[in-house]
Amino acid sequence: MTSPDDHRFAIVRERRDIPPERQDAIRSALRACRDANRDRNRLVHDAWGTGPDGTPAVMQSLRHSYQVTGREWTAEQIRAAAAGVAAAQHQLLTAVEEALGQGSLETAGQLLATEARHGMNSPS
Repeated sequence: MTSPDDHRFAIVRERRDIPPERQDAIRSALRACRDANRDRNRLVHDAWGTGPDGTPAVMQSLRHSYQVTGREWTAEQIRAAAAGVAAAQHQLLTAVEEALGQGSLETAGQLLATEARHGMNSPS
């Protein structure tokens, strides 16, 4: 069985030109992104799982009714989740740029934008 992180780390494993310490930095940053995304998902899903008065929300389908329990989030917890996402993004971008060189992310962004304008990534 493969780990959920296997696909995230594939690019690091395949790039033999990236020194091990840079690979470790990218892996660490990817883990931080995973954790920040998990917290963000909890925030989003707890928000729709809680009614305006803090009670569990009830979702209805044609045949069933489901009670979804979420938790209330304080403004500080919401800010912390947002800061976690921003910090993880910064950590990942920094690790990738340090591994691949200054300007590598900008170059990649330009290539993706060019491909998008010319429809190179659109499905056939």
